[in-house]
Amino acid sequence: MEDLLRILVGGALTGALIGLAGALGRRNRRRRESGGGTTGR
Repeated sequence: MEDLLRILVGGALTGALIGLAGALGRRNRRRRESGGGTTGR
């Protein structure tokens, strides 16, 4: 049971990290393409 929980938790965490990284990457790309990336970030 512990192994299953660890796998589930690990998968959820990695999935969330990948989703966050993908969302951030998309935002940065869109800003650069639109040319309105004069914001600090």
